[in-house]
Amino acid sequence: METMYNIDMLWAKKLRGQTMIDRANYIKENYIDKGKRGVSRGEGFYIYPNPSFAQPVFF
Repeated sequence: METMYNIDMLWAKKLRGQTMIDRANYIKENYIDKGKRGVSRGEGFYIYPNPSFAQPVFF
């Protein structure tokens, strides 16, 4: 999510596109700021299932 946000902001500033700035801000407010940062956090656009190896009872 952070990579997508950074790329959108970079291009928005270069192209001076308000639509791109709005999209980047939406991603930041609704995903990054809420901790929904993608696979590494288990949630982003999708909710990733907890794999069995991450559970404490896994041998």
